[in-house]
Amino acid sequence: MGAPLTPNALNDGQTTFSEHHHVYVEAQHLDAYLWTGSFPEGTVFVKELPLVLDPTFADGSRREPSGRGYFNGDFNGILFLVCSVLGGTRRLRSTRRTADGVRAEVQTASAS
Repeated sequence: MGAPLTPNALNDGQTTFSEHHHVYVEAQHLDAYLWTGSFPEGTVFVKELPLVLDPTFADGSRREPSGRGYFNGDFNGILFLVCSVLGGTRRLRSTRRTADGVRAEVQTASAS
């Protein structure tokens, strides 16, 4: 679905969700969202969370053979979200695993 980037170096080291975010969802669920405006029950989102590869410039970027930019570095975690309807409200339930194996389950706010 997308790959936003919020480098810590551009945010004084204070980003809420830092670095790269690679978001994946099955094509038929994205199609359903584009058609109806809501993700169907059971939609699974996977969010990969790699850090920026060792920055060499103050803005957090570095130079590689392809040019200067932000490149995937060490694994920082992975987030799985499942869309479900609870009490008539569509919600996302998530599980996150970090690079050191920490696991957390959270109930997030309502989702379209």
